[in-house]
Amino acid sequence: MIWHATTALAGTALRLAAPFSGADWRERLALTGPDVVPGGIWLHAASVGELNSARVLAEALGAELPLTVTTNSLTGRALARKLGHVAVLAPLDVPQAVERFLARIEPSVLVTVENELWPNRSAMARDLGVAQVVVGARISERSAQRWARLPQLIGPMLRRIDLLSAQDEGSEARLLRLGLPALSLGTRLNLKLLGPAQVRPPEDGPGRARVVLAASTHEGEDEIVLDAYAQARRAVPDLRLILAPRHPRRGDAVAALIAARGLDFARRSQGGGWMRRCCWPTAWARWRTGIGRRGSASPAARWSITAAIRRGNPPPGAAPSCTAPMSRTTPATMPTWRPPGGRWP
Repeated sequence: MIWHATTALAGTALRLAAPFSGADWRERLALTGPDVVPGGIWLHAASVGELNSARVLAEALGAELPLTVTTNSLTGRALARKLGHVAVLAPLDVPQAVERFLARIEPSVLVTVENELWPNRSAMARDLGVAQVVVGARISERSAQRWARLPQLIGPMLRRIDLLSAQDEGSEARLLRLGLPALSLGTRLNLKLLGPAQVRPPEDGPGRARVVLAASTHEGEDEIVLDAYAQARRAVPDLRLILAPRHPRRGDAVAALIAARGLDFARRSQGGGWMRRCCWPTAWARWRTGIGRRGSASPAARWSITAAIRRGNPPPGAAPSCTAPMSRTTPATMPTWRPPGGRWP
């Protein structure tokens, strides 16, 4: 196979260069690494985002069997270790590194988060009888079209998967089209919902019905949310808003947008009041905005249950409902608002 032969040559060259490489690079060649308990589960999450979404899953797996977590990034490895898991940088997809890594951890199951598939890893795990599971799989139409040009790579990898749970119907259809056996398809699963699903909503009260959560906003959307909020406050003066941009680096820019509208606010990243504690606002807290790190699972889950009205990113050209209740009784509503011209960007 071209991929195997080419990467084998690369593996030989990399091994010769290893003595002159850094410790992290040698770890990716499976020449070094922490002690592991063999025979357990190998959980692979590409980086921080995937690992954050798989937190609940990793905790559950680690409670049952020895768990080794791999990531492609130093930040991902650091997070996995902070969460209490044995963590190591994932082996490069060269046969020599994959062979050394598999020989060291001897996994019974390889669990891959989302869509990180590699030909040598897939083939060599199957040769050793390692079951392969993919959770929360997703693939866009563009990626599917690219993979369709490489059927000799993607087809065998998908056929080796014992169980795959996709995030959505579209990903399911694309993966089946690329060669995933229908019998390997499991129940759809969005890993990011596992954490919030474990948080029990509080009892409804007059305050909760007046908290709006606008989560994972992108540039150009914050202004829409803020203007809608300002208009809604004319009808509901004690309405509060939690605004959580998707990218933390935009925090200062979003804070400037809020300040320009003359609104009082606090930032979670700077120890801002009730957003930091995620409890009910005090009487003076007419407005609070939590600008925290994306993927911070616990605050996000608490924000979701604090707000009775939630709004995520609308699809392009769509005018989403302003009501997404997390309520035990009557859903809270927000006055209808559309941007000038009546269309969302």
